[in-house]
Amino acid sequence: MAGSKSNKEAKDQNNRRASDAGAISSRSSKAAGGIGLRTGRLRIEAQRIQKAQVEQSSNPSSSRQGTRSQSASGKSAQRGKSSQGTRKAASSRRPAGVSPLSPTANDPRDTKFIKWAQDKWNSLEPHHQQSIFGFLLLTLSLLLFSSLTIFSTAPIWSSINKFFVTFFGWSAYLLALGLVAFSLAHFLEGIRRQRFIRWSMAIGLGAIWLLLLLESRLIAGHMAVGVLAELLVQPFLGWPPAVGHIVVLGLIIIITVITFRITFGHVLLVMAFIQRLLASAPGQQSAPPLLLPGLPPISDSAHASAAICTAQKQLPLARILPRCAPLRAT
Repeated sequence: MAGSKSNKEAKDQNNRRASDAGAISSRSSKAAGGIGLRTGRLRIEAQRIQKAQVEQSSNPSSSRQGTRSQSASGKSAQRGKSSQGTRKAASSRRPAGVSPLSPTANDPRDTKFIKWAQDKWNSLEPHHQQSIFGFLLLTLSLLLFSSLTIFSTAPIWSSINKFFVTFFGWSAYLLALGLVAFSLAHFLEGIRRQRFIRWSMAIGLGAIWLLLLLESRLIAGHMAVGVLAELLVQPFLGWPPAVGHIVVLGLIIIITVITFRITFGHVLLVMAFIQRLLASAPGQQSAPPLLLPGLPPISDSAHASAAICTAQKQLPLARILPRCAPLRAT
């Protein structure tokens, strides 16, 4: 029994020694591997340091600029932080009732007046704004028309007259009348709060005015109707004269129909009116005279109604014609 116990103890000791030896060997191998890794890292770092030294020696100015930029960026960041801190402190110290956008007392009078006028204009209703604008435009258009007609020889108005007549020619008068009509209609729209001006009509009238100016240039010749007509006639200079007249007149007819919304019924009414005028021409046979008792022969209906009205004061005719009514010649 004692021998077996001693053998077991000897085996355990041998196993322990073997395990200790394996651990020691593994530790030594790990230490050797760590030393190898450290030496490799040191070599890599030494190579990097050498490369950096070579680059710095080759480019000393760039490295100096880099250090300067880094120092400047650091200083600007510090200044920005300090300015933000001062702004926060100032905003915290500022009273709550004062807003940064409120006008100060140091503003000049002209800026105060402009701000006051802008506030008053924005506080008005849209129709009031339209009426004020229409009144101002009407005043300016009347001044322009007076400079073209009444005050054409005045010292200041004569220069305005010369400019408009030179640039627009005869159409300057038409332009002044159109501006007066448009401003008056715009002013009445603002007062009555009713919109009766179509912008399509205004644009169409402007186009018709330009086409009439162009047609007058084609008829009159060079520099006869103003500078604007010379600018408008440039695309038609290489064309035959007849083609230019046909194109311009066709455009005038088309724009007139679109602007005034002319229909075929309107054309028929105009043709019937022209036919009546031709039928009542002095060369045709007139109707027989109208005979009334106590009055001379009457051949015209207008004269007949006037004669009857004057003759109603007489007693015999007052019983026959109690009312004054116009008579038509048959």
